[in-house]
Amino acid sequence: MNGFVQRLKQLHLLLGLLVGWLLLLIIFTGSLSFYRAELDILQLFKLAAATQTVTDTSRQQVRFASIAALAQTFLAQQAPKATQWYIELPQQRKPYLTLHWLQPAVVGQGATGQGASQLYQQLLDAKTGAPITEALPIKFGATDHQLGGLFFQLHYNLLQLFGPVSRSLVAYLALLWLLLSIAGLLSLRGRWRTLWQIKPSPSNPETARTLRHNQLAVLTLPFALLFASSGWLTQMFSDNSAPQRQLYPDNPYQFYAELFPQTQPFAGPRQDDPAPLPDLAALVATAEQQLAMPVGKISLTLPGTAQSTVLLSGSAAAQVSNQLPNVLFRFDASGWQQHQEYPSAEAAPVAASLSPIAQIRSVWYGLHQSLYAASWLRFSLFMSGMLCCWMIWLGLRSWLQRQSAAFWRQIMLPITALTSLALVLGSSGLILFQLLPPGWLVGYSLSQQLLGLILVTAFLASVTSWRRLAIAAN
Repeated sequence: MNGFVQRLKQLHLLLGLLVGWLLLLIIFTGSLSFYRAELDILQLFKLAAATQTVTDTSRQQVRFASIAALAQTFLAQQAPKATQWYIELPQQRKPYLTLHWLQPAVVGQGATGQGASQLYQQLLDAKTGAPITEALPIKFGATDHQLGGLFFQLHYNLLQLFGPVSRSLVAYLALLWLLLSIAGLLSLRGRWRTLWQIKPSPSNPETARTLRHNQLAVLTLPFALLFASSGWLTQMFSDNSAPQRQLYPDNPYQFYAELFPQTQPFAGPRQDDPAPLPDLAALVATAEQQLAMPVGKISLTLPGTAQSTVLLSGSAAAQVSNQLPNVLFRFDASGWQQHQEYPSAEAAPVAASLSPIAQIRSVWYGLHQSLYAASWLRFSLFMSGMLCCWMIWLGLRSWLQRQSAAFWRQIMLPITALTSLALVLGSSGLILFQLLPPGWLVGYSLSQQLLGLILVTAFLASVTSWRRLAIAAN
């Protein structure tokens, strides 16, 4: 048994040295992403205005029906020819309207002469409908133009620094984090009595940093197991086709159909068949009665045509799973009518056809997103993530300092410390930079600002350390 425990220690050590630095980056930015909405508000409204906006929204009873009508009026003027409108209604953590629209391709533009559709985003004041930001062309899924979204993208796909394999790399790192946690836990066998000492006993060969590393590892174990396993499950199968072919040999695309079921017909090209726009206020009121929860998102395909559909989904903060309840409306000769894709007798068999794997994936996906978390739980998750980062740093530093070879103590240890310090201080500096007047940072994207702050912090820290070493040598 001692030989087995020793091998687990060696496995834990090897994995930690190989991936500890990247895990520190991913867990740190993921922990900041728990406050993704609040960071976006800080960027948009600065500190005082953001606090007042959140307070006003929480005090008043939000009337989503009238706000939806406000968004529809703006989109009808701003993007009347768009193939899709996407409206995110204000929530307590995001007290503003988030609008997206897909502008169709213009024939004659682009290398092929066919052009390309362009997605736009714009934020509006939920009370007045006044624009908060300009209409911004963005890529599908891109959020790095927002402060919270930047940290989320860095956590989710490392800002595509490694190209198309970035997401797969994050998935493998999540799996290695899970293996690290399990191997580290099993390697503590026989040491539970001395684990919670304030200081290591004279007979214990481990250092104080190793002891703190082990203590923090046990305290944050539930957090590590939850987010390592859910991160691996939600990322690995998305970019790796082998599990999809193994689980669904007849139709590998069923993986996506179950995880993200298509509840709204695909929006094809616009037809010259005009029809009146829906009364969104009435549709929202109807959907809220049927769903028994607030409407969070609205999707309109081909607005202003007879082929238009309206999908109203419940708020993501109301449940753990990513399968949000929704209501679909279609336009016909009698007006806007609720559409039921399956008869009521078939609804139960269709729902039951989802495999247990798909149901587990859906719940794990929602758990990892943590949109359901109340303020106290979100703070607890954030602190657990920060403790995980501290635990990883203590483990790396403890091992590097114990090595007799100068390469590890004099080169790798300073590089590890410098990189970790630059990441933390650079990210903190980027958050504080959002309080500066907007004109000071014009021309620099958030990712450029973050990179610049990390490099400046690393340079200043290295110069300071060099001067201290020179003074100590003299």
